[in-house]
Amino acid sequence: MNYSRGLQVAIPFFYSTQKEKSFISSNMNKKAVLLFIPLLLFTAFKPVHKKSPKRHPVPLLLISFDGFRHDYLQKAPTPHMDELVKTGVLSEGMIPIFPSKTFPNHYTLVTGLYPEHSGIVANSFYDPAFKALYKVGTKSVQQGKWYGGEPIWVTAEKQGFKTGSVFWPGSEAKIAGKYPDRYLHYNGSMPLKARVDTAVSWLSGQQDFKADFVTLYFSNTDDYGHLYGPQSDSIKSAISKLDNTIGYLVNRLKKRHVWPNINIIIVSDHGMAQVSHKKVIFLDDLIKLDHVRITSNNPILYLQPSKDNVIPVYRKLKRSEHHYRVYLRSQLPQRWHLKSNKRVADIVMVADLHYQILTHNQFDKIEGKGYLDGGTHGYDNDEPDMYAFFLAHGPSFKRDLIIKPFQNIQIYDLMCKLLDIEPSRNDGTMSRLSFILIN
Repeated sequence: MNYSRGLQVAIPFFYSTQKEKSFISSNMNKKAVLLFIPLLLFTAFKPVHKKSPKRHPVPLLLISFDGFRHDYLQKAPTPHMDELVKTGVLSEGMIPIFPSKTFPNHYTLVTGLYPEHSGIVANSFYDPAFKALYKVGTKSVQQGKWYGGEPIWVTAEKQGFKTGSVFWPGSEAKIAGKYPDRYLHYNGSMPLKARVDTAVSWLSGQQDFKADFVTLYFSNTDDYGHLYGPQSDSIKSAISKLDNTIGYLVNRLKKRHVWPNINIIIVSDHGMAQVSHKKVIFLDDLIKLDHVRITSNNPILYLQPSKDNVIPVYRKLKRSEHHYRVYLRSQLPQRWHLKSNKRVADIVMVADLHYQILTHNQFDKIEGKGYLDGGTHGYDNDEPDMYAFFLAHGPSFKRDLIIKPFQNIQIYDLMCKLLDIEPSRNDGTMSRLSFILIN
């Protein structure tokens, strides 16, 4: 994988800073005007964020286990995470945004924005204003122009705190003129313990740098989930490996005298569903693919025919609708929070759970590689198989608490509360998760 964002987006996002305009009536007397001007100047130049912290917060570590389904603790022995559950907060599931893909959800976790507001509407998509493609694994993820909103590391830095990122979608891009104070370019081969060691060194103030907020990312459960499926022995092995990594992390934090005075949030971006080569919808059996741009891929497709062919292609897909749903962008369910963003193509096709949408060529390329009978994600975010993971531990959290599923847009406000910083505009509500905090 690879990661990115920025404010200089060409498409209009709902959450952009607006300059307030004040008008003074021409018939106001001079005395009133003189009294009003200082108030106007104070209001106009009042900073949105505090310039420097008045105190050092309890440090916050945000960890992502990519593709770690909400029920994975039940699939393998996890003694280290079980210990955190006993003394922390566990959710029965965390509801991802749609599409339940990696980049949109990771970026929502750190901004609190739905994809139509953040601009990250899929792992890959076409921007008609830029006339360019954003795609995971390319340099586009390092270009700030693609990203709307404000990630937590930018919010924290604006208010005087230090941040670091051992991988996270968006962290390699200059957003609102800022990178994390320390960050790494994505390297999937970096050993798990080396990632932990880097994060702990930043949190403990080694090398003349002490971070207040750090992200840490692992892809193991997503990698094995795709190859072998969520019910496999291989996924159990991946779960155990991540649990051992948490044990290593806690030991390193203890040795550096950071534990237990640290808040840790462990999340995932989405769940995983079993798929089969027997449940494949062949797109090229349904429509001709000439002059149709396909961006987001299986099991959610963004299809962009030429303008005069949008309705004919849509109608043809609608007539054959079986084990999938097809929508015009304007007809997308409001709960998906997608249809106001033009980066979403004119036609959206979504497979039913456990089904895949492929071309014959795609099928032939991946046949025999495990993926056809492994697992995937991207389905309707209402499906429990897509529910993500949430576990929180630290001095700010209640102990031995199990909570009901909640939407992942709430995580950004929660983190701002933990760091005692003013959040940027977002789609979450701080009161939604305040009950899991001690104060």
